[in-house]
Amino acid sequence: FKKCEDIVFGLTGHSTKPYFRPPYGERDERVLRVAAQEGYQSVFWTKDAGDWITDITPQEVKQRIYSSLKNGAIILMHVGDEITGQILDEVFTQIEQQGYKIVGLTEGLK
Repeated sequence: FKKCEDIVFGLTGHSTKPYFRPPYGERDERVLRVAAQEGYQSVFWTKDAGDWITDITPQEVKQRIYSSLKNGAIILMHVGDEITGQILDEVFTQIEQQGYKIVGLTEGLK
């Protein structure tokens, strides 16, 4: 946790605390306990957009997102894949047109 925090802070000037997303969603009681001891709250997603899947199309990613929209939904998307940057503006517009508000994690977890 400390090494990751140092890297993120060095790159962005911001801390990731108090939130922690376990890589690949792999978490168990030990991981959650250690995270809590280090001051982190584990956050999990309600839907993986699948933007990392090598043979998925942008349309399929959008459909995965739109089909799982509901109040409080947390959609996992990735920086650095081939799809997210192409569709993000459209996805945000569509989400808002459906009457949802996109908020930061802190507000969304209230």
